Amino acid sequence: MNHLAIDTATEILSVALRVEGTQARSYHEVRDEGLHHARLLMPIVDALLGRAGLQPHELDFVSCMRGPGSFTGLRIGMATAKGIASAIAGVRGHPRLPLVSVPTLDVIASATDAGDGLVMPLLDARKGRYYAAVYSRGTRLTDDLDLEPRRLLRSARDLFTRVGTRRVLLCGPHVRGFMRALGTGEQPEDLELCEGPDYRGGYAISLLDQADRRMKATGYDLIDAGPLYVRRSDAELLRKASLTQGVKR
Repeated sequence: MNHLAIDTATEILSVALRVEGTQARSYHEVRDEGLHHARLLMPIVDALLGRAGLQPHELDFVSCMRGPGSFTGLRIGMATAKGIASAIAGVRGHPRLPLVSVPTLDVIASATDAGDGLVMPLLDARKGRYYAAVYSRGTRLTDDLDLEPRRLLRSARDLFTRVGTRRVLLCGPHVRGFMRALGTGEQPEDLELCEGPDYRGGYAISLLDQADRRMKATGYDLIDAGPLYVRRSDAELLRKASLTQGVKR
């Protein structure tokens, strides 16, 4: 299947395209330029389709990150993916949008092999907190977490006896910031950092594989599917506070 994957969950924008034929081909583009996804995303999609010699309606389905991540980034990615999927559905007469969204932390964890150790992908959630989840051999052991660094590390260590390990591999684009925020001075012996040359290369390639599996297992997203934010945005909190103040008055 011809599959376009969009990763806008962080400040690193990545897009991947897999084209089937006599020989499968893959194309990948990354921009680590901050949250300028609204300006950069569609030109990158057009460029990848051009390199592959495809028209948008020749795509079979589109995938994107579901969240958690940047509120704005997730909205841009989901809206763009839904727009392209709508065009595909219209041309091909699909009753459902050919769209698959995948939890961000699942995608990041899938790109990391920790062997017998635990994997904890991390995303900066701002306000001194990080989004994370803990995995063992591809199996998720926790819900999405939104905690400050020391509590996150404590949560991972609490799972040591359950899986019989004493090692946690931290991965994702924000591992360095997490270690600075942890404030331990030296790196604890039970922590390993996944910081290869591509650790800030985006995760659209891994999203291709995860979305393929999800689509075969459960099909396309429901029509009302949207981003998973984990916490409320500042705008929502301010609106709620304003409404509360209005009621009190």
